Amino acid sequence: MSYYLTKLSYLIIGFLGISLVLLIHETGHFLAARLMKVEVDVFSLGMGPKLISFKGRRTELRISLIPFGGYCSMKGSTDLTKALKDDAKRFSMTEQGSFFGTTPLARFFIFLAGPLSNLILSIILFGFTAIIPVETIVHDAKIVPAYLYQKQYSDVIEQKELKMGDIILSLNGTQISSWEEAEALFLSSEGKPIDLVILRDGEIINTRVQSKDNRYGIALYEECVLGRVLEGTPFKVGDKIVKINGYDVNCSLDIYENSKGINDFTILRDDALITITYDTTNLYPFAWQTELVKKRESGFFEGIFTGFSKTKKSFVNTVDALLNIVRRNSKAENEITGTAKAASSIGSITMLGMKTSFSSGFRAFLYLLSIVSISICVANLLPIPSFDGGQMLINLIQIITRKEMTPRAYIIFHILGLICTALIMLSMYMYTIRSLLHL
Repeated sequence: MSYYLTKLSYLIIGFLGISLVLLIHETGHFLAARLMKVEVDVFSLGMGPKLISFKGRRTELRISLIPFGGYCSMKGSTDLTKALKDDAKRFSMTEQGSFFGTTPLARFFIFLAGPLSNLILSIILFGFTAIIPVETIVHDAKIVPAYLYQKQYSDVIEQKELKMGDIILSLNGTQISSWEEAEALFLSSEGKPIDLVILRDGEIINTRVQSKDNRYGIALYEECVLGRVLEGTPFKVGDKIVKINGYDVNCSLDIYENSKGINDFTILRDDALITITYDTTNLYPFAWQTELVKKRESGFFEGIFTGFSKTKKSFVNTVDALLNIVRRNSKAENEITGTAKAASSIGSITMLGMKTSFSSGFRAFLYLLSIVSISICVANLLPIPSFDGGQMLINLIQIITRKEMTPRAYIIFHILGLICTALIMLSMYMYTIRSLLHL
């Protein structure tokens, strides 16, 4: 039962997050409408029959049955009914605050405001993820020449001027405090020669390393002290592996180099040596002891630029994925995610992060909502009737041609939009049901 309750909690967290993003989208439409002096009759979070409603001074606030989507119903239904009844060629004598009493430019802005709100939300959320400090695994910049371990690092350059246990102090003049910093600089050096300052047995040594195929042949040196172990196994946190199958162990790479299916581990535990025989064919039942440090990706002002940069990248990637679907790319089609699966993924990843720390879980939650917000932005920009993109296109045509759409043409366009929306919603919910069956 606990399994299903856990899955349900994941769905609830995910749906709440998606609903928040959709609420921001509809709020964008609402604020733009009010700015354009258009009255909003109904502001709904969700689609379908209403569950709860609150009547405001001008707008009815509503929560509807289907927790995906939402809408702003703007004033103007009376004007549309009257124009259709009179078979009018244009909207005239409209009510004060009517949607049809505005200009095509104003209507274009109202529809643009929804996707634009999602874009702004994504920038803000990505910015927050950059400035929220989270616990990050860091290692000392202690290294191993990779060529010493041919099973794992074949065909790498031999860095014979380096020795096992050397500690990197700086790369190309940049001071290093962790392996993660050193690794990032190696990756960004694009295969160019690098000047290293290393510490070896208390002596500072200057050297230069070359690369082969953009690889520098330098690996992380990890002590073989266990920091986490799988329950039900004979290993304990704090155990130090000193031999495997009779071979001396200096660092974690010695474990992988000399491992086979069933292994004899010589363990130092409480100043005593013990031997444990264990089958590691499928997995190693332990992880190495590491240090967790609270770090943030950037400061406040840098976070703003990070938000812009990540939003841009995410937007481009989403458009590219959409184009691949249009091109019938089978791999892209397999990556389409239904609402239930998306909500479950958001919930499970968030709770997984929470197990490390609240800040890690909260950061993961905001990051995923940023992706969702971009996806909703891109989807709504599609030129499909009843989508924001379709409405924007119609109003853009009216701006260019300087010809207003007739009431009859508007209602036909609206009906086409409802049919398209129904078909899309049906396909999405069929996918959702299929996803729920596989949760």
